[in-house]
Amino acid sequence: MLERYFVRPATVDRIRASWIGGPIEQYVTSLADNGYAARNVFHRVPLLVQFGEFARERGATHVDDLPAHVDAFVELWTSGTARHADPRGKKKVRARHATPYSRCFISPFPASTVDRAHDGPGSL
Repeated sequence: MLERYFVRPATVDRIRASWIGGPIEQYVTSLADNGYAARNVFHRVPLLVQFGEFARERGATHVDDLPAHVDAFVELWTSGTARHADPRGKKKVRARHATPYSRCFISPFPASTVDRAHDGPGSL
């Protein structure tokens, strides 16, 4: 499924080599099955790989450990970006990103539970 979105074999290999490559690929399949646009995959997958490395560095050894690291990752991710510096900006980022990413590792069919009003089929 990853080959459908990422043309370079090195990119696909890098995603699959991640310790959470399997769940990421399942998540991509779920997004595709639920009609999400390719831009969602292009945006989410690199962040998921980064999130996996962040969580691993903080001691995560199993997929079940990942949800405990979502808030810290979002905090780190938003701390260096001026547009997310104010608390309202961080709250918006958490609403758009933390929930879908944590659900990637909680639900076997995460795309069906994501708030589709933000970026599901038919959105701009």
